[in-house]
Amino acid sequence: MQPEKASGTIKEQLAAIAPILEQLWEQKAERVKEFSDVQTQIQKICGEIAGNLNINGNPTVDDADLSLKKLDEYHAQLQELQKEKVNLFILVMVHQIISSFLDMSS
Repeated sequence: MQPEKASGTIKEQLAAIAPILEQLWEQKAERVKEFSDVQTQIQKICGEIAGNLNINGNPTVDDADLSLKKLDEYHAQLQELQKEKVNLFILVMVHQIISSFLDMSS
């Protein structure tokens, strides 16, 4: 609503935009939660890869950039970390199988 086209009292104008503002606040809260969830998963996997399973609280979400582009970047980072975790798991399993085989043959 532009000021030059606004009509009615200030109370009426506020009543007209209040639902829109409420919806925007809800959307922002949802987006912050999405960022927090992805960053928590990233933090958890980084800890697992490093051998540190202690996660210290929730990551801080930067309210300055809640764009979908930034969220996509975090998702891409999460996918790369998930691949790395799987590859490390496979490497450990192969090492354990080889060690078991060598133990049996000695």
